[in-house]
Amino acid sequence: DLYSYGPSLVGLVAAEGMVLASYANPGSTQPWYVGPNQLSPVKDVRRVGGQPSDPRFVTRASAALTSDGLYGAVALEGTTPSVRVFRVASDETLLYAASPAGAQKVVNLGTRFGLVRNTGTALVLTFSDPTDATPTFGGSVTLVTAAVTSFDATTALVATPAALYLAYVVAGVVSFAAFSTTTGAQVGSTKTVDAGGEAYVALASDDSRVHVVYQATPANTLQVLSFLAASPYTTT
Repeated sequence: DLYSYGPSLVGLVAAEGMVLASYANPGSTQPWYVGPNQLSPVKDVRRVGGQPSDPRFVTRASAALTSDGLYGAVALEGTTPSVRVFRVASDETLLYAASPAGAQKVVNLGTRFGLVRNTGTALVLTFSDPTDATPTFGGSVTLVTAAVTSFDATTALVATPAALYLAYVVAGVVSFAAFSTTTGAQVGSTKTVDAGGEAYVALASDDSRVHVVYQATPANTLQVLSFLAASPYTTT
């Protein structure tokens, strides 16, 4: 996983266990390097959501909070994919539903949640308002029509995210695009991040810049490309 903190990036990497590291960049012409672990301060930590242990096989999980911190959502992939929306203060479940097979990522859209799912032939976005009397994920919008092999989606950790950011891999080509958090319509152009036959992708943004990390094959190294969050996405 990856997120931005000030001028740095913070990554959680599965390498000989789970490793949390921060990365710094001295300038646009210099490579990123592992910096001092100056992470954002955390206080009053508690477990939220009351997510029970799941005896079934879980391959990936994602979570999000609404910008006001009142509601949370968790999406699970694995034997039985599912999505759950809950009230943070009481852990009350507001929505629990099975999901179709395929990779999925839940994101914060301000006062709503978005669920990006890979159907095998397209990336689709559905919306959920946790304040509805009976919350559901609906209003399906197709973001990308292609056989996507890897993707990641994110929004900035701000009260009103400017856009939903999406990075994805099709036939080894890493692409990036931004979409409206209200309608799901694409905003700006599609940027080719790398065309070198890459395998996996992750990204983070603070609505000012976007940072895309991708696995370069066959060397299996991690590469980072940073660019402005507004089209035409100028590399910084």
